[in-house]
Amino acid sequence: MRLGVLDVGSNTVHLLVVDARPGARPLPAFSHKTDLRLAELLDDVGAITEAGIRRLSTTVAAAMRVAEDKGVAEVLPFATSAVREATNGEEVLARVLRETDVDLRVLSGADEARLTFLAVRRWFGWSAGRLLVLDIGGGSLEVAAGMDEDPDVAVSLPLGAGRLTSAALPGDPPDERDVRALRRDIRAMIAGTVAGFSRLGEPDRAVATSKTFRQLARITGAAPSNEGPQVVRTLRRADLERWVPKLAAMPARRRAELPGVSAGRAGQLLAGALVAEAALDLYGLTEVEICPWALREGIILRRLDQMAALPAQALPAQTLPAQAPPAEGRPTGPAAGVAAGGGTPAGHLVPHAGTADHTTMDHITMNHATAHHATVDKAAPGRPGALRPVDGSPVVGGAVDLPLRVDSGYGTAVAQQPRGGPPPAGEDGAGERTVRAR
Repeated sequence: MRLGVLDVGSNTVHLLVVDARPGARPLPAFSHKTDLRLAELLDDVGAITEAGIRRLSTTVAAAMRVAEDKGVAEVLPFATSAVREATNGEEVLARVLRETDVDLRVLSGADEARLTFLAVRRWFGWSAGRLLVLDIGGGSLEVAAGMDEDPDVAVSLPLGAGRLTSAALPGDPPDERDVRALRRDIRAMIAGTVAGFSRLGEPDRAVATSKTFRQLARITGAAPSNEGPQVVRTLRRADLERWVPKLAAMPARRRAELPGVSAGRAGQLLAGALVAEAALDLYGLTEVEICPWALREGIILRRLDQMAALPAQALPAQTLPAQAPPAEGRPTGPAAGVAAGGGTPAGHLVPHAGTADHTTMDHITMNHATAHHATVDKAAPGRPGALRPVDGSPVVGGAVDLPLRVDSGYGTAVAQQPRGGPPPAGEDGAGERTVRAR
């Protein structure tokens, strides 16, 4: 199966096409990238400008044409911090949907960290032990750590290389005072997260992903990309500490002449280096190993997991996490939407916008490790579906309507016992169960 993942980031809009099937390693087939610099197309109040929205829609439409040309069966479109933090993010999403028919899903920072962690875990395997994963994007820094495929701790900080360059380093080369001030602010923010990771113990392997880390590793002596992804590449803190003052003294055109540094990212490299140096220092790392897989691969891997676990013919077309619903109650979500406000009870399962016969409601099944099972009946427009026991399983709180909230998991919803009602049988907590589209 040929899958595509469309990543609307702070710097680029990147379509990655892979040939993939459950149980097999995804094989890259094609990559299409456009430098959009969405994080730089903001007005004084943090809204993406009209010109920025038009450019985004045009770029997304072009990427979808490429996906069609390459025979992609399914595209997984998502956006990260630039759209997530824009004050007009909902308007941007609505415009892109109306103009391109692409329903971008906005990942939270924590979801970015978790999905990147999943990709790193799959790349290195279980023998890597406890992982600590760092990822510097254009708008944010993600950090995650843990022993399993889902990290024990995952955080996102507004320390992206593009964001910091635009906000704090106006000169080229920047003024020394600006560099010192930015270095201080970066370290103060990262230091606030250190205790949460220290409680997990020392990592067995520290890993970094993203183009910023790859470029920093390359200029400090790592192998070039044309030697392939299997070559071990590391970034040492001592080397980075020697390079930071050099980068600070260079204008962007000089940085672009360094090995592995693209002209489009050269201006952001110093800010990225300051974040990387601070992260390695404050988390107590002498070096990090560079992983070729990151967020896009994590999204593909999660999709393949869903395909392996559930009948392929019943999988919904949209498998990305639903966004937080806006105040006016516009339905969002995967095959069946989640709505709030208006005439619909907050958080209840409702038919997705545009679904006429609501047959997607037939394929929501509630599963739990304690063998509770229930199915969601079809719902009339604007009314929640009912969770009812199936296959002779124990009754789960009776045949009652249960409101749904969107979980941070990818393509997952969670059923919650209505406020004031008794918890489901066998549960002493809030009565949460995972509900997956089947």
